[in-house]
Amino acid sequence: MSQPPQRKPCSTAAAGKVDDWRCFKELGLLDEAVTQKKDREALTEKISALQTELVDYQYNMGLLLIENKKWSSKYDQLRQELAETEEILKRQQSGHLIALFDAEQRERCLRIALSVERKCVADVCFVSISSV
Repeated sequence: MSQPPQRKPCSTAAAGKVDDWRCFKELGLLDEAVTQKKDREALTEKISALQTELVDYQYNMGLLLIENKKWSSKYDQLRQELAETEEILKRQQSGHLIALFDAEQRERCLRIALSVERKCVADVCFVSISSV
């Protein structure tokens, strides 16, 4: 931004209002065209600064949108991987339950077989003892 031109201080020895008006006129404070030109320059600088700020905001917004898209994609990917992992876990749990059920069935069958075998051994022993 350009700075306003340096103003010369009015002489302190000005004797009256006429001298004050003349001093203002020398500084350009009473010239309407100069005042309008300064206003236009100030507005132009303000507009330029606002446009620069707008471009910066748009650039940052673009970066945020790109980052948002990247994180959304990563989130979707992780969500899909989580769903697949949960499905695998359910299948493994089902497999372990089936294996546990089969092991319990075999244990029951073996206990029954052991019970029958002990009964047969006891019967054989009883028959051998009674025949002696």
